[in-house]
Amino acid sequence: DVAFLCAHLLKACPELRILCTSRQSIGLAGGHLYEVPPLSEADATKLFLARAMAAAPHFLPGERDRPVIARIMGRLEGLSLAIELAAARLRAVSLEELDRLLDDRLRVLGAGSIPGIARQGTLEATLGWSYAQLTEPEQRLCRRLAVFATPFCVDDALGACAEPGEDRVQVIDLLTSLVDKSLIQPRAGPGVQ
Repeated sequence: DVAFLCAHLLKACPELRILCTSRQSIGLAGGHLYEVPPLSEADATKLFLARAMAAAPHFLPGERDRPVIARIMGRLEGLSLAIELAAARLRAVSLEELDRLLDDRLRVLGAGSIPGIARQGTLEATLGWSYAQLTEPEQRLCRRLAVFATPFCVDDALGACAEPGEDRVQVIDLLTSLVDKSLIQPRAGPGVQ
């Protein structure tokens, strides 16, 4: 277990500093959590163009491609892995075709797009691995939250996800756990994603 190993190392070497990257805090006393938000539209576009031109040297975007690229960036929501996977698809499809194919994001951003370890090689594999790490109540809540295609507020989640007679505080605890595991993302203003 990573938390146990880190705690042991820090006890043995008090001056040691450890930088961990994870979807979830390892929960060590004295640790600091730094959330990495999705890329801004400008940074997402820069990453997409750089990866697209590296993957497909024939890809030379012009002024007329800007609206399509902006639409693709909106669909990929600033997620670096999704941007990398989509850009790699330009080896075989046009920019316009990629935009159309993104209607089925999980399949299009699938295996073979970029080399990587199995659990991070595709968005579907990443989501599947994350889902498998959840407790059964967390998985049940995830399935219930699937009714939301857009950001939702806590009251909406409670209305859609709490069974009659179910303790609302327990549902909020589960929502908090999903936030802690980076499976839903709070945002400023009403609703979460």
